[in-house]
Amino acid sequence: MQYIAKLVNFVDCISDKIGYLVGWITTIMVIYSSKGFLLNSWAVREVSPDPGGLPARYLLKAMIPFWFSFLIVQGFSEACKNFMIIIGEFFS
Repeated sequence: MQYIAKLVNFVDCISDKIGYLVGWITTIMVIYSSKGFLLNSWAVREVSPDPGGLPARYLLKAMIPFWFSFLIVQGFSEACKNFMIIIGEFFS
């Protein structure tokens, strides 16, 4: 029974790693695709077209790749945690 629990934990960790890989690819695609409109927004110092709107809309657009980069860091952290679980399960 102990072996089955270890095997289930191993499969869970591997499936999590596949999910992290898909998440990383998606996140990198969002960061890469937001580069064009972010650079255009910074070039013209875009503001909100509404009266009394946001004075610096380009700063908000700059946060999109910034916060998505934190998703990459979080995914790496979770992958390292799962790797340590796998190492601990099979080498203890």
